[in-house]
Amino acid sequence: MLGPLQTICHFSVYIIAHWVTKEWELKETLIDFCKLVGPHTGENLAEAFVNCINEFNIATKVYYLLLLFFLILQFYLLIIILFISTFFIILNIGFNTYN
Repeated sequence: MLGPLQTICHFSVYIIAHWVTKEWELKETLIDFCKLVGPHTGENLAEAFVNCINEFNIATKVYYLLLLFFLILQFYLLIIILFISTFFIILNIGFNTYN
């Protein structure tokens, strides 16, 4: 029996897929809902996520999308670094011409 200030907390994991249609409509659907066993840590969340994508046989697609996302992110970071480097080189040349 619980006292008046005691509660039981259960954590659940919801995995929802989001996508955009050809008509640019945002769609979403619930893929899985499961109880999180153990503490609410990144390790337990990751295990629940991996179990879900393995259960639905979509692990390869999810990993491919994550890889594609990180490759695109690296590309944009490289562009930003090159832009900033070029800006400082031009700025440095500009200052050197006046000295």
